Amino acid sequence: GGEKGGASGGMVFLGFLVAFAHKFSIMGLSLFKDEAARSKNRAALNQEITKATVTRTSAEWVETLNEAGVPCGPIYTVDQVFADPQVKHLGAAAAVQHPKLGEIKIVNQAVKLSRTPATMARATPEHSEHTAEILKEIGYSDVQIEDLKARKVV
Repeated sequence: GGEKGGASGGMVFLGFLVAFAHKFSIMGLSLFKDEAARSKNRAALNQEITKATVTRTSAEWVETLNEAGVPCGPIYTVDQVFADPQVKHLGAAAAVQHPKLGEIKIVNQAVKLSRTPATMARATPEHSEHTAEILKEIGYSDVQIEDLKARKVV
């Protein structure tokens, strides 16, 4: 069978070769001739890619690869994720008030429903912040809860 359209095969890999052609020549190498060969020789291919990618910035590679038809994007640090224009446009981050840290950004609800919109009411709780409250709701007394705490069960 022919090459599949997966990330390591077909047209995407052809675009990848176009983007990297000036850095190393692997097109004629039988080690990487098709998806099965690339899979079998993954370590060698990764080594070639690593040698090439250190020669330019992430932004340069993303632009070059996208121009060659290879869908890709940068790998961000947490602060870079929340600063990304697309993340801002989609409202993928929500600002919430944290009792100790002040205003922080957290990942917003991924699905936006028009009739039942979700909101982010507060930051995630601290470790064991609601333990006593939940235990009371299911029938534990204050004495029992204190006993569980003393025995380091909760």
